[in-house]
Order: sequence, then structure tokens, then C-alpha cells
Amino acid sequence: MTRGSFEVARNAPIVNAILGAATNVLGAQPEVIGEPYWMDAALIADVGNYSVGTLARSKRLADDLGYDSLLQLQLLDRLRTAYPQLAEVDVTDLLPRIHYVGDLVDFVVHELARTA
Repeated sequence: MTRGSFEVARNAPIVNAILGAATNVLGAQPEVIGEPYWMDAALIADVGNYSVGTLARSKRLADDLGYDSLLQLQLLDRLRTAYPQLAEVDVTDLLPRIHYVGDLVDFVVHELARTA
């Protein structure tokens, strides 16, 4: 899977435009950072065969996106591949707690911060 729509070069015109505007407002240039949860959205979209534009934090994995237990296991496998820090996540602990896209994003961000 590629991340083309989720990644932009540091010297891209949009980045320079946003940095210029933010610098004008803040009086100093802000730090440019990446956010790992965009990869989560790409994985959710790819495993479920959705476009990322259909995803929102409030979407329910099962009811809104049709993620049955098999798709959830496939998603967890893809997350473990993308984030080796999640290799020890217990599926019986995780699946009952992850109902919404936002739950999954929050979980991954929390686990990555915890293992950093």
C-alpha cells in the first residue's frame, strides 16, 4: 500500500504556504512534524476497501464500515506490520475496546507514545 495522499514533501508549495501563514500569525516559524494516525486511516481504508474520504473518527468499524471479526483481525495484522511496537497487543484485549475509527486511532497513538 502506498501513502501518496497522506504524505507531502517538506518543500511542497502547500507546506510553504501554510508555514508562511503560520509564521505571520505566530511571529515565529512552527516546527514541521508528521502524524502517525494518518497511516492508521490509510490501513483502515485499504483493508476495508474504502476511500479515506469516507472515514471519520465517529464511523463505527462494524456497523458503518462492515468490519466483521475477520476484517478486524486482518487490520490488526496490517497494523502490527506497519508498527512493530504493536506486535505484543493481545487481540482478545483489543477487539472488544475498538468500536469506532477514533478508538483505533487513539489506541495506536497511545501505544506508540507508550513504547517510544
